[in-house]
Amino acid sequence: MAELLEDGDIYFLYRPRLAEEHVDSLDEVQRLLVVLHPWQGRHLRLLVVGRKRLPGIDEHDRFWAFVDEVVARPEQLHETLRARRYPTRTRGEREQPATRPAAEGAYVIARHDDHTHLAYQLELPLPSNAL
Repeated sequence: MAELLEDGDIYFLYRPRLAEEHVDSLDEVQRLLVVLHPWQGRHLRLLVVGRKRLPGIDEHDRFWAFVDEVVARPEQLHETLRARRYPTRTRGEREQPATRPAAEGAYVIARHDDHTHLAYQLELPLPSNAL
């Protein structure tokens, strides 16, 4: 039997590669990010995912991620997720694009025997067969 550890809202974001105005493929994505916003008043966590895609619905892929930032309020993530300019030695000033939303839904983290699972259900975007 699984023990519920946490539940809440989940947001999937991506950051385009430098100088990419429109993203049409994973080659144009720099990083996949996940925000966990628990319903029980805990801090929000920003996770950086090691792969730039989500697992397929019927797949049981294992993904690694690390917690990049923990904040008390959503507004505090604004600085991390916004576009920013930075100087380089060889190319002058560059602009890193702001993150963009990819999907959102609800999640649970549950302990099962000696390991834990993150399970989520997307609410947006709607599945193409729901239209």
